[in-house]
Amino acid sequence: MTVPLDNREANNLLVHIQRLRKELIEIGLQEGFQSTNTIQISQTLDNYIVSYQKMILTCGKDLHTGIRKSC
Repeated sequence: MTVPLDNREANNLLVHIQRLRKELIEIGLQEGFQSTNTIQISQTLDNYIVSYQKMILTCGKDLHTGIRKSC
């Protein structure tokens, strides 16, 4: 049995993604785009994006399109 997507969980991921994108740009401009901090934030951001995509693909409603995936 598949558990339906919790919109709060998806929204939380999107908030983290938006925050990390902003932080990535700021740190990248300050320290350079090849700095250790920039790379670590980029990798963390990648993980959040992958988690969100898996959540949407597995079962759930894409919050941008409103289309519900069948489970």
